[in-house]
Amino acid sequence: MAIRFVRRGVYDIDLNFPDGRFRKRFNLPLKEVRKIYNELEKIKYYKEIGLPYRNKITVKELFYSFERIKQRQLRESSWDTYEHRIDFWKGKHSGQIFIPLDRLKIEKIMSDELSHLANKTLNSYINLLRQLYDYAISINACEKNTAKDIPRLPGKPRRKPRFLSKDEFKKLLEHSPDFYKDLWTLMVYTGIRRNEARFLEWSDIDFENDVIRIFNKQDFTTKNKEGRIIPTNKEVKKLLKKRKKKNGLIFPSPSNKPYHPNVWRKKIKHYAKKAGIENVTLHTLRHTFASWLVMEKVDITTISKLMGHSDIKTTMIYAHLAPDYMRKAVNKLPKLGM
Repeated sequence: MAIRFVRRGVYDIDLNFPDGRFRKRFNLPLKEVRKIYNELEKIKYYKEIGLPYRNKITVKELFYSFERIKQRQLRESSWDTYEHRIDFWKGKHSGQIFIPLDRLKIEKIMSDELSHLANKTLNSYINLLRQLYDYAISINACEKNTAKDIPRLPGKPRRKPRFLSKDEFKKLLEHSPDFYKDLWTLMVYTGIRRNEARFLEWSDIDFENDVIRIFNKQDFTTKNKEGRIIPTNKEVKKLLKKRKKKNGLIFPSPSNKPYHPNVWRKKIKHYAKKAGIENVTLHTLRHTFASWLVMEKVDITTISKLMGHSDIKTTMIYAHLAPDYMRKAVNKLPKLGM
């Protein structure tokens, strides 16, 4: 057996080599799979006659093929992060023909250019490079994975979430145009995620019951694949009524399509900088929603449901803001009357 159709866009390659059997699944168009198969046939031939064979592939070709595979495997929100990291490693491979970086070079890049990152993030950069080199080996573009033996860095204790004070949020709004003023307000007062806001439509708003309904759609899936209902307060109701239309997206791009995820990420950094506020991302607004609720003595279980967390442990990162919440809980234990 050579190329086997599994389902649309998914094929298996199965070949017998003199030194063993090659079996691998590819999430690629048939045209791309045939290219890989043809290269493998060449390798097989050279192995059968006892001569070495190395596939000379350009840096551009290798990264293009690898990107196509990763993009099919990941959700859009995850791909946004991966795309940035793939571009980083692409820039480190100089020359036209692909040659893997040696271990010393990789470790120098880690210490010179990536040392400011948290260990978990740095590990993900190296893991991506390992995956790239594994793919290069699978198409015979290199012999050894030089990133494979680089040890993983130990994880650090999770940092307390960054959230905005009320004064900081007020400054952010003052330095943002109306469109983004409304978007930041919605995110802070609902805890809605970036992609949930990108795909939010007027049909998701129930003005009669004052709720926003977050559900899976044809072109959008929630993070935990489950829907939820978010009540709207006066601030949110006011901005929704101001922006109200009959249908379509609530925060559309100029082409009436969802914004690219990078646009809002760059905008909030830009307007936060203008306001003199440091260390602000879109996720900071979600942290702000949860943190303000905790400080208003809302219980953790309710906050977890509002945020759409599948595990309450995720919500517990905000518990440090409410020592009274735990004290109040233990004081509810029955008295023995002794």
